Amino acid sequence: MRDSSGRLHNVKVEFELKKQEQEPGGGWESTDVGRSGVAWLNGLPQSKVRINYNKKVTAWTNGESEYLEQAFDVAYDGREGRRAVRRTGPMDKTGRVGHGAIYPERPRELAGFITDSATGALFSTPLHNVWDGESLHEHLAGIRQKQADAPIRVENDVIDGVPAFKITLGTDDSLTWSYWVDPNRGYALLRHDKAIKGKIQETIRITDLAEAAPGVWYPTGAYYERDAVHGKAPFRYQFKASSVVVNDPDFDESIFTIQFPSRYIIQDQVRNIRYETAPTPEY
Repeated sequence: MRDSSGRLHNVKVEFELKKQEQEPGGGWESTDVGRSGVAWLNGLPQSKVRINYNKKVTAWTNGESEYLEQAFDVAYDGREGRRAVRRTGPMDKTGRVGHGAIYPERPRELAGFITDSATGALFSTPLHNVWDGESLHEHLAGIRQKQADAPIRVENDVIDGVPAFKITLGTDDSLTWSYWVDPNRGYALLRHDKAIKGKIQETIRITDLAEAAPGVWYPTGAYYERDAVHGKAPFRYQFKASSVVVNDPDFDESIFTIQFPSRYIIQDQVRNIRYETAPTPEY
């Protein structure tokens, strides 16, 4: 599993992520909440990343409509973060914004399981826990270190007709983490369950995998699902990638530095200045 994590050097993903809510009959219905766009990652967790959101829709608490829609670009180039907002406003009624920011750290929009679900990283072996800088192998080792007394079991299993290794940390009468990986496809993640006393609280299922480069498998269909906890209704985030390009030999890491368009108002928190970018030259 450790070797497979080192085979991913760069990735470009065109994605769509939709939030779904559970119907009374047990099925799942898509909501207006979701996001779509293009993501670039350099293959190392907690490193360079860029996400260009064509559309991001979230619930708008105390806003002028039920949902807020945004179109923006956000990135971290290993030294500083940048964000460029093109449009924002009520869903389907956005207006041009034209402002940006430079940060001395990774922008907060690059953190969290929803972002990692959108890029497909959460469902992959090499980038499983991007924000904490962990591949799946390192994530499992971290859990093992924190739960030193918890037993670990590795057994053969079959999931959706595919032979797999099932790795379980913990016991059924406490907190357990279970992971299913495919040894025939670079130890690609197939499923993950987090359970408390045998009741599944969170689950990840990978429904489609693509061999995007020789020996490198990346999810193209998956979902993250959380059961009802703390009074919140069950929900699911459904991920779909329309295109995945891995280990492009012509990949240019300058993609991780956003170049602000003309006449953008920039708030630079690194140099403590505010300025407007130059207009586009006329010839």
